Order: sequence, then C-alpha cells, then structure tokens
Amino acid sequence: MATSFDCPSCGAAQQPPTTPVLSVQCHYCGTIVVVPEALRVRPTPPPQPASSTINIYPVEPTALPSVKMRRGLLGCSGCGCFLSLLSFVAFAGFMIYIFGFSIKGSVLYTCAVDKAKNNVQVIQLIGTPIKADTFAWISNYESSGSDEEGHFSTQLSGPKGSGTLDVYGSHDRRGTDLDITFDSNGETVQVFSGAAQCK
Repeated sequence: MATSFDCPSCGAAQQPPTTPVLSVQCHYCGTIVVVPEALRVRPTPPPQPASSTINIYPVEPTALPSVKMRRGLLGCSGCGCFLSLLSFVAFAGFMIYIFGFSIKGSVLYTCAVDKAKNNVQVIQLIGTPIKADTFAWISNYESSGSDEEGHFSTQLSGPKGSGTLDVYGSHDRRGTDLDITFDSNGETVQVFSGAAQCK
C-alpha cells in the first residue's frame, strides 16, 4: 500500500496529511495537490451521548448535478403565462374584428364605398381602379336587426394616390341616409349627402 503520493507539477513525493483534509500544498513548488482517497484521514465522530439526541457530522462535499430550468413563453415557467398571452391575443383579435371588420358587411359600408368609387372627384384624385382598405374603423355603430346607424372611416387607394373615406349614416326599412366625405392630401371632397338608393 502506498504511503506517499507525487506532486503532479514537480514530481516531488508528498507525505499523507495527519488531519482530515482533502488537499495539501507541495513543499517544493507550492502547487495545491489533492490527497488520494486511500491516503485521506477520516474524521472521527465524537462519542455518542447516552440520550436519544442525534448528531449530524459533516461529510465530504460532492459535486451536485447542475439543473437547467426550461423557461416558458415570456420568461416564465409553466402554462400560466401562455394562457394569459393567448387570452390577450384572443381579446385583441376580437377588438380588431369589432372595430375594424364588422361594419364591412353592412349596407352603410357597401353603399358608401360604392358611391365613392363612382364619384368623379374621387376618381380624379386617386384614379381607377379604386380599392378599399382591409379595415373599416368604427367610431360608433348601433345595429338592431336590419336597422343600423353609425360613423366609420376607411382608406381608399388608386393608381394616383390614396385617401380617407369618412362616413356618417343610418339605414332602416324606410331607406338609407348617408353623409360621405373623402380626404386626399388635404383636399376634401363631398362625395354624397342625403337619402341614398342602396342595395
């Protein structure tokens, strides 16, 4: 059985320590040398008292495995943040639909855009063909059955430019009333005002 060990740096023989330590310093080159397991002095626990008290003695430190936490969406763990994000996206989508899309199927929208597309002054400003924007933003709108009343705006664009169509209107079984203006580069055109024949 070995009674000494060598310094890995200079090769000098090292004497085993007489106290319970894990490493010693080489007396020749100063390198810290780990004491081999077989030559380490084990701590002697003190004698157990007669009582039932349990004493816990320190043990040699061991390397603990590193644990990597997988972080979830937006830097949180678990699905709570994902559900919150999903709820927010659903709410935002609902609001965009209500204020940006819902009026596009109404008589007011269809009739107002049709009037603008056939207006000579609008055609002179932006040219043809005229296309309506994806969104029609509602300022206020009320609907009950076939009756509707509201204010909305949308963008119209053509080969020569674009502008904002602004519409106030109401529709019921007696007919449709519209007040339509179009603004392009600071020039405002009265597209239509009064009772309209709408399909």
